[in-house]
Amino acid sequence: MIMSASLELKCFEYFCGAKSVHLQGRQFPVDIFYTCHSVADYLDACLITIFQIHLGEGLGDILVFLTGQEEIESIERLINERLKQLPESSQMLLTMSILAALPSEQQMRVFASAPSGFRK
Repeated sequence: MIMSASLELKCFEYFCGAKSVHLQGRQFPVDIFYTCHSVADYLDACLITIFQIHLGEGLGDILVFLTGQEEIESIERLINERLKQLPESSQMLLTMSILAALPSEQQMRVFASAPSGFRK
């Protein structure tokens, strides 16, 4: 069994007519933010951008792609530390990691709606 979110099915035609199943995933509108210039510390740049979006933009969740579990855990810890420094009314941000190593029920919680007034 081969599973992928971005599989090029044509690349697997050598499996002698093996059946394929396409499952439609969840789709949400996305605004993409990126830097025009390289940065010395991209984790710090991510952290700054997360808080700029959280404090300056309207409703909506924030999705950050990082390269590995260590970075994901690090930025999650940094976000939670910095949230404590904000006024209570601005602390309405929930961090949720999704890693292949997590049990599926923990992975699925990222798809649940955030509590009223919170951003994920």
